[in-house]
Amino acid sequence: MPSDRINRVRSTTTLVVSVCALGCTNLSRVVEPQRVSISSEAEELAKHCRFSEAIAVLEGHPDAMQSDLDSEVLLAALYSDVGNGPKALDLLRQASFAQNEPYCWLIRAGTEGQVQSYAAARKSLAMAYSVGASTALIEGLYGEIELSRGDLRNAETHLTSALEREPTLTGSLYNLGILRVKQKRMVDAAARVRQSWDLGERNSEQIRTDPDLEELRQRHLLDDLSASPRSNAK
Repeated sequence: MPSDRINRVRSTTTLVVSVCALGCTNLSRVVEPQRVSISSEAEELAKHCRFSEAIAVLEGHPDAMQSDLDSEVLLAALYSDVGNGPKALDLLRQASFAQNEPYCWLIRAGTEGQVQSYAAARKSLAMAYSVGASTALIEGLYGEIELSRGDLRNAETHLTSALEREPTLTGSLYNLGILRVKQKRMVDAAARVRQSWDLGERNSEQIRTDPDLEELRQRHLLDDLSASPRSNAK
């Protein structure tokens, strides 16, 4: 499994949920009851960081997924979350009918960042902007890309801009926490990670294993989070 920073610091499925919360889409908008049920079941598993199980649910019902953009994009996000960026990108490219959907471009940009295709990620963010994506989410993803590249100054500019627009973006809060670790601002770093956790980004395995949080773990600033069950996402 790749250890790319993008996959470690943000759940792509969380991005999907953030997009929904900001009114860009609705993962259960399809009218067929079976499709709604399958998509909702997979989304619920993903909220609890059970990504592989969510993939199995979606792939186990190909008929329900056929021509269902939301389920296809959710599946792509899940593959990104388990570290299979190439598979995620293949799924997104096949969704040719999604060219005018902002959330598809946002997820594509995040996944391209995961595989370190930074130029492609920027182009996807430009496309997301052109079709009306949330500026807060675009700024957050730009910050994530810059953090991955090691440009802390630009990363901070974009992440703070994202959070000024939408203070509840859990991925941007988590990424800002990692940025603060790199700036040796450990108390603030732990506070940002805790904010992300309190807002629903509750992945205790990530807290225990993310290399970027090692200094916080050494200082025992996240002991209660790392000792929590696998996930308790809201």
